[in-house]
Amino acid sequence: MTLDLSLSSSAYRDASNCLKRYQYRWLDNLVPVPRDAKPALRRGIWLHRTLELHDLGEPWEAELARMANWATDNGVEESKVLDLQAEVFDLTQQYIAFWDNEHRLRPDQWLEPWTLAGTEQKLEFSPTPGVRLTATVDVLKRDRQGRLWIWERKTLSEIPDADWRCVDPQTMLQMVLLRTQEPVQGVVFDYVCTKSPPRVKVRNDGRVYKGDDERPTTALRLAQAQEEIKRNWKPSIDFESPGAYVAWLYGRIARDPLWFQRYPTLRDNSHLVENMRDVADTTRNILAAHKRGHFPRAWNNLTCPLFCPYMRLCANEFQTGQRNEIMRTEYFTEATEDNWNQGRSA
Repeated sequence: MTLDLSLSSSAYRDASNCLKRYQYRWLDNLVPVPRDAKPALRRGIWLHRTLELHDLGEPWEAELARMANWATDNGVEESKVLDLQAEVFDLTQQYIAFWDNEHRLRPDQWLEPWTLAGTEQKLEFSPTPGVRLTATVDVLKRDRQGRLWIWERKTLSEIPDADWRCVDPQTMLQMVLLRTQEPVQGVVFDYVCTKSPPRVKVRNDGRVYKGDDERPTTALRLAQAQEEIKRNWKPSIDFESPGAYVAWLYGRIARDPLWFQRYPTLRDNSHLVENMRDVADTTRNILAAHKRGHFPRAWNNLTCPLFCPYMRLCANEFQTGQRNEIMRTEYFTEATEDNWNQGRSA
């Protein structure tokens, strides 16, 4: 039997967590209809695409509009689409502005200059007859010394700590597969916090509202408020000019690294071996489930309702012992490339 384990939305991750979820997604080929897809999934796909186009030096605004139109055409509520489109547009601008500024201020930091070595690179490796592991690396870059790095862009509501970066199984498997083809130095985790940075609200006297002068935000947000500060400015004894006031605010509330962080990380061989042991064990579980003709559920009263898109279908079929073709047709659709990519053009 030839078995594909894809780690980019990820057969391996699904099988590690729950073999029933693996069956629904990768064998029955079911994904939620677009109107029921979680906004976090759509946000992540759209952000990955806009920033990928930025890496390629191509315009991204039209592609974002195209993905938004696709969502509306496929039954997603228009007001939600417009809100998400504005959010992704804003985060993309914030990301570009922050890192452009970082590169100007600290050109020797971050192993600059980085050069793009490839996008959407598909990898494949057969560790044993009958098993084929696959993965897709979103972005590959080379540092100023020509060393190759996996560039893993993560869009999350909270940026994780160093412990999770060290055990991230997706990039670990990508490292193993990539090293069967060419040397790779490590992984750069490029984090984007998806919580929208607070806007700075300006009073009639040109000062910001109480609380806004203490609440962290980004330099771009402050720049967007600067014209209104100058326009509304009324002289007083606290600051000699609006420019001095903005400079004070910048030092007080501009905290872009709360939203945008990068971490180069290395992977030694013993680390990779430990990860492959986990992959091997998960593979054996999948093969055993195929042999038995039964993919067991991993019930969790906390995570299943919150995170599993198949929860209602799974619970219904568990109670009845039969496939529910009505629910499968109403709430799910075939996992075509178009549905999986949420309207992105490539």
